Amino acid sequence: MDGIPMVQAGTAYSHPKTGETIILVVNQGLYMGDMLKSYLLTPNQLRHFGIIVDDCPIHLAPDPSLFSPHDELRIPLQL
Repeated sequence: MDGIPMVQAGTAYSHPKTGETIILVVNQGLYMGDMLKSYLLTPNQLRHFGIIVDDCPIHLAPDPSLFSPHDELRIPLQL
């Protein structure tokens, strides 16, 4: 596809147990506008910035997540 802009964008994540709202900043993300219902993060880009991506198949890792060791923050992933 041609003409997909690259953006720096933010989104909010509300922690279900603490109620804390965390702002996630995505650098050099592809902005797909209305072409996608949800935003897809690239696991290798996350890993490059120090985020641990547990993206094993659901039958091998029942609790897939993103983990930031710097912030000690774990964000669960859903299919």
